[in-house]
Amino acid sequence: MPVDEQVPEAILDAARACFLERGIEATTMAAVAEQAGISRVWLYRHVENRDHLVTAVVRREAQRFLEGVRARLEPGRGPVEVVTHAFAHAICTLRHHDLLQTALRSEPEKILPFLTVQATPMLRAGASAVAVLLEEHAGLDTARARRCAEWLVRFAASTVLTPDALIDLDDEEELEALVRGVLGPLLEHQPGPHNPSGELRHTEEDER
Repeated sequence: MPVDEQVPEAILDAARACFLERGIEATTMAAVAEQAGISRVWLYRHVENRDHLVTAVVRREAQRFLEGVRARLEPGRGPVEVVTHAFAHAICTLRHHDLLQTALRSEPEKILPFLTVQATPMLRAGASAVAVLLEEHAGLDTARARRCAEWLVRFAASTVLTPDALIDLDDEEELEALVRGVLGPLLEHQPGPHNPSGELRHTEEDER
């Protein structure tokens, strides 16, 4: 079992508190042990080093975030409403996420590369997870789920990194209108002369 899956919640809570108060770079294993009320020897039984601890905290945050998105994917609604409602909530959550926003303000040189020029692993993992949610909860086929997930994750990264422009991105209704307008044609079946049923046809390119 990977080390971070064995880390007790109390240690993850202590590390998170230290990251918020001191910043990631300034947080030591000794500080985490003190915050958790344990010895460093006991801490190292669960965590090999600070990098592993950071990874464990980030993974827990990501899991909680996806659980929040999943909870907003309400069944019984059309795919457009399901996705716009959940995604607007997700964006507002990210823009006010205390740990993420603190790290962006205090240690941008550590965080920004993973959201920009080195973002491929994050984008790939995020888009894959969102695509699964869209298939399971919004009833999208694989091709449309992948396209929507790619746009949603890239747009989410952009909104985290940039301030408001013409639209108040902290207003869920405004966000829902934006997502609905952009993704509506992709989320809904679009009948046409070569596809009167409106069903999305798979191509070899879609499956790659």
